[in-house]
Amino acid sequence: MLQSLFPSPRDESKEPHSVWLQPGAESDEIEAFIKEHGLSDKIVLGGPCVLVHGDEARQLAGKL
Repeated sequence: MLQSLFPSPRDESKEPHSVWLQPGAESDEIEAFIKEHGLSDKIVLGGPCVLVHGDEARQLAGKL
């Protein structure tokens, strides 16, 4: 999925602003792709589950 959203060569005008991956979806392959393509500022990997802690997480981040 990440390869289709962030193909090489990159065209940032066509990329999503950010991508959030559900906790538990992480893998060594995904983490390597993120590092190799400099995407750590665009991809949220891990953290609280939005279904369980979404409202609380948004409030802590100061977003509505």
